[in-house]
Amino acid sequence: MNITLTLGSLGGLRLGAADNLQPNGLEVSGLSLEPAADGRLQLRLERLAVRNLRLKAGPWCLDFSQATLTGVAATVSLPGEGRALELLGLAVDEVQLLGVRTARADVLPGEAAAPGPWRLEALSGTEGSLRAFITDAAWIVDADVQVPVRQGRLDFNRVVVEHIGPNSSMGISRGGLYVDAPNMGRNYLFLFTAANVPGAAWEQRGGLRGLRVTDRGSLDLRAFAEGVLAGSNQQQPLGKPAGRHVEDTLDRTRLSGELQLGDGVLGLGPQQLRLDGQAAGRNRVKLSAAVLSHQLVLRIAEFSARETAFELFGQSGGSAAVEADLTLHANGLGQTPKEKGPAPALAVSIGAMRLKQLRWGHPMPQAPAGPGSGSGR
Repeated sequence: MNITLTLGSLGGLRLGAADNLQPNGLEVSGLSLEPAADGRLQLRLERLAVRNLRLKAGPWCLDFSQATLTGVAATVSLPGEGRALELLGLAVDEVQLLGVRTARADVLPGEAAAPGPWRLEALSGTEGSLRAFITDAAWIVDADVQVPVRQGRLDFNRVVVEHIGPNSSMGISRGGLYVDAPNMGRNYLFLFTAANVPGAAWEQRGGLRGLRVTDRGSLDLRAFAEGVLAGSNQQQPLGKPAGRHVEDTLDRTRLSGELQLGDGVLGLGPQQLRLDGQAAGRNRVKLSAAVLSHQLVLRIAEFSARETAFELFGQSGGSAAVEADLTLHANGLGQTPKEKGPAPALAVSIGAMRLKQLRWGHPMPQAPAGPGSGSGR
């Protein structure tokens, strides 16, 4: 089974059976039609259930085992004089999804940084810690690096680099991100090529000759992340790895950590989520990587957004509350364009997701209105 759903002249979505799954078709209840004087037609459904289907939009492919929509109102224009049936608007009281999977292969460096103003407010309240164990690190054998994050800021004075012998220190200077190892001097991990690095507070020196480091500096995660994405959009990166030995380190790095995201907007241009639930422990991110260069896994068991806003096929939309259990896999992080092997790829899976008051396009006035529509901007 393959059908094409047309959404105006700006594009469409292709629907079909998911791989290796037998479609169970549709279950519909409470169907009614309400014509309007202007030639539009409103279709209402009490409940719509779809199983084992695939949705394709551009390079992305979305599979789901079941989608259930309740309180559906869809506005369409009637065909005639060369015009096809066209979906003009959609309003849904509640959407429940089960077993959602989407993947994208051949993700090029910087491709995820699409044009537009990024807003990463939820990073400002981030709390937690990261831990990296590096086998045979460049500056000393087997380093255990512990990185605390407080109020969305990474304070290098609190970063601990443990190994055999005296511990090393990490810091941030105008030259880049570095490690000072006893008896080995300073080794840079990342070199800054931009004069201004958003969110960076540089190291400070003091003492009689001003040579002793008195403050290792800090980094504001929100400002830095927004700056990196903006620089990628403009093809003006903030910096580069200090050398091939740093890239090779990813093959010897094991990562774990847990970060509690703050409340606020995450989004790019009109595509936005407004996270909430920090006080209740929601939006807690668990990170793990047995080999960081191969695969990084992020899990949010209790994802929670108060509202969303988006644009799709030239029309605006939005929703009220969203709850989900989601996992993201990022593969091939250490792969460069010149290397052979699996290309970098992203995959997202959602065990269960519930969304309230979805609204898109221009439904008829009597269609149910979503209070979250457009309010996350």
